Amino acid sequence: MFDPDLVHSASDLPQPLPYQEEGRQRLELGWRRPFELNFNWIRQPAPGILEGDLGLVVHAAGEVSATGVIEGVFQKELWLDERGRLQLRLNAKRETSAGPAIALKLTADPTAALPDKPEELLAAVLGTHSQQWLRYWSEKIRTAPEALVRLLPECAPAAVRRFFEIWDGLDAAEAARLWDAAPDAAALERLAAGARLDDSLREVLAGLKRYFASMPTVQELLNRVRSLADYRALDEWLRSKIERLLGPVNSEKDLVRLLERLTKLGGLRDAVYEKAKEALQKKYEAELAWRLRGAGEQTALVECCFAFTARGLALFRRAWRGDFSWMASEGGEDFEIRSGLFGKQISSETRVELHLPYLNSKGWSARLEALANVEVTSDADGRLFAYHVEASHRIEHKNAYQSLLALAGNLNVRRLRSAADFTLSYTDSRRLAKHQDVTGLLAVLEHYGFDAAAKEEVQRQAGASQGELEASLAISVPGSLAAAWLEAPEERSPEFFPTYSRVSMAVQRAMRTWLPYQYFCDLERYGDLAAAFPLVVYQASPPFPGKPRYDFNYDVMSVDKMEEFYRLAARRLPQQMANIEEALRNNGNLALAGFYAPRRARDLLDSVRQQPRLLHALLAGDAFLTDALINLGCRGAELRKVLASNPAEGVQKLTRYAAEFVKAFHSRLRRLYGKRDFLALGSLLLVEATAALRGEPPAHAPQAMLRLTGAAAPSGAAIVLLNPAWQETSG
Repeated sequence: MFDPDLVHSASDLPQPLPYQEEGRQRLELGWRRPFELNFNWIRQPAPGILEGDLGLVVHAAGEVSATGVIEGVFQKELWLDERGRLQLRLNAKRETSAGPAIALKLTADPTAALPDKPEELLAAVLGTHSQQWLRYWSEKIRTAPEALVRLLPECAPAAVRRFFEIWDGLDAAEAARLWDAAPDAAALERLAAGARLDDSLREVLAGLKRYFASMPTVQELLNRVRSLADYRALDEWLRSKIERLLGPVNSEKDLVRLLERLTKLGGLRDAVYEKAKEALQKKYEAELAWRLRGAGEQTALVECCFAFTARGLALFRRAWRGDFSWMASEGGEDFEIRSGLFGKQISSETRVELHLPYLNSKGWSARLEALANVEVTSDADGRLFAYHVEASHRIEHKNAYQSLLALAGNLNVRRLRSAADFTLSYTDSRRLAKHQDVTGLLAVLEHYGFDAAAKEEVQRQAGASQGELEASLAISVPGSLAAAWLEAPEERSPEFFPTYSRVSMAVQRAMRTWLPYQYFCDLERYGDLAAAFPLVVYQASPPFPGKPRYDFNYDVMSVDKMEEFYRLAARRLPQQMANIEEALRNNGNLALAGFYAPRRARDLLDSVRQQPRLLHALLAGDAFLTDALINLGCRGAELRKVLASNPAEGVQKLTRYAAEFVKAFHSRLRRLYGKRDFLALGSLLLVEATAALRGEPPAHAPQAMLRLTGAAAPSGAAIVLLNPAWQETSG
């Protein structure tokens, strides 16, 4: 066996080269990455007014160091490069059809130093961020051209106008990169947007940056402002933004109160930074899983060269034993990272999506208390949500917020500006007890297109579990798809039936997948035959495909339609019952399993036909939820017209329609089945319907990520599995 400690020169290497070794190994990785926040906050300070930002890029945390642990079967290959240095290449061996069977365990921690721009998040909350300031001046110049002279007296007005015309056409990320690059000519030249700026436009950008830099940051404001005179000497725009959130300042007493409130907002910033560690870990896991999925046996995970120096040899020995953690901090002439999935390709920035709590006109009056007392949570794939409501009401709050996002997420009206760089999402997390059946989870994975290898991995992890296994499944669609709600067809449109039949099918498929999964997560519920049998029949039935022009669901009042329903359900019922019987037998419940033997399918179906009340309630629920979504789409088409002619009226209608939609959904999902709430499915159905509005899957299928953690995973690592839609979007 090769011993790297014995290598001091090329003559110590085993012959012939290249030398190869293969085996199971544990790799430790390390890297540094810039960390940004994707800032999203909508509020309604008064009826008819929506304001805020969606997709504002906030350089909130500077650079983050991360370490990762990967366990799997690897091939190491060693030879000398063209300069006579040691060259080490690490490949993953393919153990399943899905790719290398590799487990991930990651931690993500901020660097020891403070973020380089620690107050950018608070500036975004106050509305005083550089991008918000530029947006203000872009609008100001269109309505008040004379403001040009006061803003940049040294620049030609025509150049300022031309600059903002270009600026308005950039997306949020491009605009942020351009701002950061200025006034460095070389850095600007490396950007596509910067290369479009001639000398006069670059001078405008440099002048804007100098002007903005003259205004104090949040921390400087706290340190420098000691009197009312100090405060009134600040830029007028800066004061107006601060006072809009924190209240007017007309006296020394008001100033003291404002500074106290500003200090309290620091708690929000600290809570976001703390929870961002957890979010980063989940995002890194997802990214590494995506990279590993595409890795073939000839794909280098890491490829490095090492000089025959004391330091180079020390790093080589660590690398041979699987320790690449030094990649996060080491630099110099003694080694070179040439390529690989975990080399230079993993150094780009990480952006974490942050959503602050939506405040309506009533909540706006208590905004300071709400912002000072938020709790920040991280969902399964690394989005941050800040809540000011009790945990028991968070599902309702998220449903309401996402319905508003669906309608307003692509608007740029009045004081609301959107880069559509957000996601509509749903997360389901539950603990699977030792040897618990995973049939329901496998059905959910199949619904989202996970392949056979992914399902095999779930079964393997569940079977190997020595304790509880936590399964977190995140479903999402990009915010850009939300524009479909304002582009949805009206009732008289020829696209009305084709579009909404897709929505109906998406709702029906999702309900037949998720409702049984969540209800039967406790296998003992199969013992309540009166409640279980109707749901089993419902699960076995195919979705109603629709019939032009207005039939989107099964009609429980039609004898003929229900006969057709039972006939179609009977086809799949025996297999459905066989799965249930097997799950119950594996759980040791042999007596109950007998009720679900496939030979009793006819008896089960007849019992439901004789007492159809619960089944009818499920089918009526499908119709109700579908109708609510169709109504939302038709109202979106109406909103499109109103917003174009009367934005204030359009905003009032938008917020009312979103609230009415959520109220209708909640009325049905509350106590939906078995006297249990399924309110969380509101966000799921909105995600599914949004994808369906855009077109048929798989082109517009929701993205899905499953994260398994617990005793079953090696060394407590996370198993991360991705569906094709997630991989295609990330790729």
